[in-house]
Amino acid sequence: YAQLGLEPAGDDGRFFQSVPLLKATLQDDGARFEIVRDGKATALRFRDQFLPMPNYNAPDASLEAPAVFVGQAVHAPELGHDDFAGLDLAGRIAVVFGGAPASFDDTRRAFHASSREKLRNLAERGAVGVVYVNTADDEVRHPWARAVQNAGKPSMRLRGADGRGIDTWPQLQATAVISAAAADALFAGGDRSAAQLFDAARKGELRGFALPGTLRLGGRTKIEPLESRNVVGRIPGGDAALAAESVVYTAHLDHVGI
Repeated sequence: YAQLGLEPAGDDGRFFQSVPLLKATLQDDGARFEIVRDGKATALRFRDQFLPMPNYNAPDASLEAPAVFVGQAVHAPELGHDDFAGLDLAGRIAVVFGGAPASFDDTRRAFHASSREKLRNLAERGAVGVVYVNTADDEVRHPWARAVQNAGKPSMRLRGADGRGIDTWPQLQATAVISAAAADALFAGGDRSAAQLFDAARKGELRGFALPGTLRLGGRTKIEPLESRNVVGRIPGGDAALAAESVVYTAHLDHVGI
């Protein structure tokens, strides 16, 4: 950047801008997913059928609570769609499908399909945990074996001034994802099978409902602070009337590793 004639625009007049992060790495021990109904606990198999998700707020997560299926957890009243209508999530584990209705345009579908938006909606409505259920269509695009292979890789979130991860919703005490093949066990005992719900998702006809019994979730995460940095340069504009405005260009190198 200096050789290109850019001015430094990072911290303290330098080219580097500090980026504080939290690094979360799943640990194998402590992984737990049990379906408790009629006094009987059915355990899903770690890796084969479920994976805990990283927890940025608690190294040891443990939770038992009733569960509610909330479709794709999309709240879009302006589009005539609300997966939360008539459902009580307070103190419950939300069971959700990924994605957003196919009837939405690309931009709105991308927004409502984002994990951040789903988790925000669930936390605001009082959920204490989340279980993502892969559909058969999900695993055509992203096979379960690939998710298992990537499970040991660390995840990261921006770290706030208080040392906590930004957009990590500590009230969601435990989260997990289960395979499409394990969905039958989760939805057993209800009015609709996993296959029927997968089909309803394709048609945009999902409706939420309470699941019988309770779910027990558990997982362990190694949480570490990490310091990264951006490289930031600036080219001042020549128009005095627009001097306070900026056009920002970004690029990244992280996807190819070091």
